[in-house]
Amino acid sequence: MPPTNDSKGARSPWQRDGLDDVGDTGGAATEFVVIYDKTVDAAYVYLTEPQTRVECARIYPCDPVDVDAVINLDFDEQGRLIGIEVLAASSKLPKYLLQPAERLETEDS
Repeated sequence: MPPTNDSKGARSPWQRDGLDDVGDTGGAATEFVVIYDKTVDAAYVYLTEPQTRVECARIYPCDPVDVDAVINLDFDEQGRLIGIEVLAASSKLPKYLLQPAERLETEDS
């Protein structure tokens, strides 16, 4: 299960391979990648360019009571939000994000 506590130097289980720095789009709209694991109803929304690799330095868990779900915000070393992990994703994210999402292949699917 993905980490749900505030931790420094944590590596997100959703981390992708790529480059070393967050890309600057100069304010232009960018597409982002969503990965969805239907088996556990969990999604990860990457807020970095798809080919970019950014280490997660800090995970901030949102209060599950306040948001009625488990949602973790991942930040890089500079304090920039780099991704959002959402458990119970089908009830928290709009279908237009989940339908085209990359699917994680699991042994149980």
